[in-house]
Amino acid sequence: LSPVCLGSLRRAASINAEYMGCYITVYARHFLIFKADEFTEKFYIDVHGLTSKDFEPIEQKEEVYVPPQRTPPPHNGYGEEEDSLGSFYSLIPKPPRRNYAKLLKYDKTALRYLCKLVSENPEDQDRRFIIEFFLSDDTIRVYEQSMRNSGFVAGKFLDRRRCKNVETGEWFKPEEFYMGGRLIINGFVFDLLEADEATLNIMENDAQSFKKSNIELILRTLAEKLWAKDSEKVQLYSEIKSKFGDVVGVELFAELCNQLQWELDEHQKLTIFRKFDKDESGRLTFPEFCIALEKYQPAGAEVPADATNSKVEKE
Repeated sequence: LSPVCLGSLRRAASINAEYMGCYITVYARHFLIFKADEFTEKFYIDVHGLTSKDFEPIEQKEEVYVPPQRTPPPHNGYGEEEDSLGSFYSLIPKPPRRNYAKLLKYDKTALRYLCKLVSENPEDQDRRFIIEFFLSDDTIRVYEQSMRNSGFVAGKFLDRRRCKNVETGEWFKPEEFYMGGRLIINGFVFDLLEADEATLNIMENDAQSFKKSNIELILRTLAEKLWAKDSEKVQLYSEIKSKFGDVVGVELFAELCNQLQWELDEHQKLTIFRKFDKDESGRLTFPEFCIALEKYQPAGAEVPADATNSKVEKE
């Protein structure tokens, strides 16, 4: 310490023995004395006659500064939201970064669905739309199909743009689009009815992302429910074959799902039929379907022999 500081400390010690916690002024600045090292403590005890109680350190609770959170203002609808946020986070806005690897991988690749508008107005019941979801930048475009004497002009219904899912508060993701689903896009409610062949192939090739088109995941879930240890569904296995036969259509398969309490949506049922309907007749071969379920048979479960030994009738 400088002589000025030492002199201030000596004056503080001579004036008040309990100088811990006192303030001293050095060059018009106030300093709080709250702790001393061993040498200083020994010096004042030997020279000035202080005791160790006079050097008990003062505990200071340091206040953690929590910076205020900056809440972005709502988007005004002009341009993209990322561009508007650029001027909020920086004085010199920068264009948002684009995922060029994704743009090159999914260039001109889109999921297309036929959908209908959910509305209480009777004039909207027959309106049909085409929803396109572009995988390169997660944008959505909606077209209205031409309907004679409908009174609505066909064409562009929603220009290509990114939209947020009102249920999750996040941007729409490709796995949220599937047959039988219901989406709210730009304030309009749509029911997805069909998907084209290219869309179904894209979803089946990327089964890890599109769970509705993952045939292995679907079969594993059905097998777990079929061979549940605490149920009697194993006894129904032989009854199913005698009731439904070797070939099962769409309506019979829906009845089978109700009987076995298989909760499948329209897209999952379509995935099963695309796997086991080899001739595209709208019917799947039940023995082949049972053989596929055996791959996911739990340990200790028994499968009736007559369920998979049946000969498939070719029609």
